[in-house]
Amino acid sequence: MSTANATISSYEETRALLITAGVVLLSFAFFIGLALAREFVLINYMLPVFLVGIGAWLYATHPPYFIGFLLWAYLISPFLRRVLDYAVGEFSTRSTMSVAPVIIGGLLGLTFIRFSAHLRKDDVRPFLYIAIGVLYGFMIGIVKVGAFSATWDLFNYLFPLFIGIQFTIFWQDYPRYVRVFRSVLIWMVPILGTYAAYQYFFAPPWDMFWLEESGMTSSMGKAEATEFRVFSTLNATGPFAIIMMAGLLALFDGKGLMARLSALPGYGSFLLTLVRAAWGGWLVALCIIIVRFRSRLRQRLVVVLLVGAVFVTPAMFVGPIADSVNSRMESIGSLEDDGSASARIGLFQTASRTVLTDPIGQGLGSLGTAAKLSTGSTVNFDSGILAIPVTLGWPGTILFIMGVVSLLRITVPLTLDNTDQFAIILNAIACAFLTMMVFANQITSIKGVIVWGCLGLAVASKRYYSHYPHLKPEQHISS
Repeated sequence: MSTANATISSYEETRALLITAGVVLLSFAFFIGLALAREFVLINYMLPVFLVGIGAWLYATHPPYFIGFLLWAYLISPFLRRVLDYAVGEFSTRSTMSVAPVIIGGLLGLTFIRFSAHLRKDDVRPFLYIAIGVLYGFMIGIVKVGAFSATWDLFNYLFPLFIGIQFTIFWQDYPRYVRVFRSVLIWMVPILGTYAAYQYFFAPPWDMFWLEESGMTSSMGKAEATEFRVFSTLNATGPFAIIMMAGLLALFDGKGLMARLSALPGYGSFLLTLVRAAWGGWLVALCIIIVRFRSRLRQRLVVVLLVGAVFVTPAMFVGPIADSVNSRMESIGSLEDDGSASARIGLFQTASRTVLTDPIGQGLGSLGTAAKLSTGSTVNFDSGILAIPVTLGWPGTILFIMGVVSLLRITVPLTLDNTDQFAIILNAIACAFLTMMVFANQITSIKGVIVWGCLGLAVASKRYYSHYPHLKPEQHISS
């Protein structure tokens, strides 16, 4: 890029940020005024429209910052929903706030349409395979469960996939996209982690209201301080643990004091989720990173882990934290006595028979919260691996596997000779997510945005550095 073009790009970036910041500040003042007037119902309808409007503006003017805004919309919208529900005094089963991040993510579908010619390229084709498989499941879902449930599930499956397509098509902008993506992952660790600690010890009324009214006390604990599994700004413990896992791994690429201090609230809240699958996923990703880093970087990585352990370990031996975390860790060695493990084994046995006898599939909308739109109740299904063939059938599953295997064939061989350090961390995060498909579906909603975003950026990094090898940054590990 020439100096003149770089100057123009920098000017446009600054201009987009200043205009967006100005609009956000004015709108924030407006919503504060509505809150003081206790017009919470009006806020509940206007705030999602405002978020979608900001998203549309950023998509049109500065797509990299649109990605950051999309991630934060997914992370913060559940919290805003809870606060508004509590302020109104009524639990909303179909909140408009839940729709906002999904619609914002759907804006990336415009890239899918505008640059459809790029879908035939080798780097983008794997995402196309997966998209076609999802669309097959959508058509089956319309017939079997109805258009409403199938369409909502389609949005949750397909829209996160668009972020990987966006990164891969615009590989020339890899440095800008990766800077924003890394920033969100790293900053969410102290922000969400600190709020999770506050949530655990002080039990904010809006969070306890959500816990009781949503009916999740059976899986997440009592609506009392220190008696539940933290979920921070998200709707449930599982998604929060998985997302926090990704952020903690991204910290290995962080620099300076910020990365070190973030370890305490990050790992503390991660342990308080009591989600063993996320703990195992973090370990899987860590092993991948250690194997693929050079010896010098491995040594510095060990230093980072030891520093984190010095901050976090004392918390595991104090009061309710020690009781909760230690009992959960002890259960790892006695899975035969664990109720959730026994239930999951039973699910595998039952669902395996369904998969073998129903090659067409049940279609999108048949499982999870989407099923609630047609049946009136959520269909819990604690296996992502089996959820794919159950919903997509054999044809959709074959296309899905083709796409995932193709992406892994591109990203797994990446080394520090042909990409940067953060791209390897991204691939490790994606591999951890796919490993955790054994326990739950990791490719929808915010989890899908993370996993497809990681794979898309890893693919883009390979293409970028093959064209601009001299721009590969010096590798580092914060210590």
